[in-house]
Amino acid sequence: MNIKIFITGLLALFFGENLLAQKEIYIPNGSLSSGCITNYNKNDLRRVDMSIGVEYGTDVEKVRKTIQSIFDTDERILKDPAPFVELAQLADSSINFTIRMWVENSNYWGVHFDMTRKIYEEFNRQNIGFPFPQIQIHQS
Repeated sequence: MNIKIFITGLLALFFGENLLAQKEIYIPNGSLSSGCITNYNKNDLRRVDMSIGVEYGTDVEKVRKTIQSIFDTDERILKDPAPFVELAQLADSSINFTIRMWVENSNYWGVHFDMTRKIYEEFNRQNIGFPFPQIQIHQS
């Protein structure tokens, strides 16, 4: 999915944009000139970053191998730089993995959404549980 923004002109007080959805947005020049602009389309490649939490007690290596097998089935995910999956955090209710993969810029959102769905489906097949916030109360 490609989204293109066309600059329609610079006005004295506003910066105007005409979006493909036929909406025109005006951004005050002050915030544009003093703010930070991120250009996600400049480079051919883009890294997809995700964080996935699983239940405490889950086999860490099983999670890593399951995610790696999903990487291996998607040709849009580049082999070089290699995809990355590691245990990143022991959180309150979950153990969290950082997942990173490189894709061609035009494949970014498709891979992001597909990976989210594939991980959810495969974790359910593999009986890898997703956590939910829990609080233990001890009464004396």
